[in-house]
Amino acid sequence: THQLAVGYEADFEIFSKSRHSRQNDQNQNFFALADIRFPSFYINVLERLSETSGRAGTTFTERIPRFDQSIHPKFGYKWRRATLETGFQHSVRDFRRQIDDPFDFQLSEWTEVLFYDLFARLKLLLEYTAAQVDYDDNFSRKGRFHQARVGLEGEVMPNLFLKVRSGPHFRRYPNGSERNFNLWVADFRLEYEMRKNLTLKAEFVREPVEATFVETHFYREHLYQLGLEYQFRRQWGVFSEVKYYRHFY
Repeated sequence: THQLAVGYEADFEIFSKSRHSRQNDQNQNFFALADIRFPSFYINVLERLSETSGRAGTTFTERIPRFDQSIHPKFGYKWRRATLETGFQHSVRDFRRQIDDPFDFQLSEWTEVLFYDLFARLKLLLEYTAAQVDYDDNFSRKGRFHQARVGLEGEVMPNLFLKVRSGPHFRRYPNGSERNFNLWVADFRLEYEMRKNLTLKAEFVREPVEATFVETHFYREHLYQLGLEYQFRRQWGVFSEVKYYRHFY
């Protein structure tokens, strides 16, 4: 099967206390997807564009206008019980105010993933990622990282779907004064079909995030997320989710 899709999403950030009403914001998000699949190989390309100044999930203490754009093509080849996937992702953060230009950066990632079918609906995977972080106006903040993870994807029990990836992450800033990041990262996602049209979703992510402080290159983020999705028509549904972030320096 093949799929072509485009989408638009508007986010409204509304602070509960009236004294913070100036921080309220509306964000624009667009995406385009091409997913082409054949018996022995597949090609997938996803592009995202956001025009935002939101603070949710960031360390910003005020609204910071910016553009976030990413494109992520990948190619997979299947041979017997194994699938080799090669991917590339290019992400750009462009701040709209001149005073923030030193923090504009680009992230280029190359990823290789080897999937192996343990059972009909459960895969074992090995993943390796190498990436380069480039700052157009600040040479001292340039860096690179290497990451290796192992994981499982698929149905581990009836109606229980799991996506788990974990492994070491090595982050280097050769021209910076800050210590390097050498810790474990993890991505845990769970979906449980409580009923045919009702799904419970849970997620935990531990990863380093590129920072926007003069003295700090990155920080460690823990994301906890819980959500429900209800399909009330064949092609229509509603969902609700709660996210909780913790940042470590």
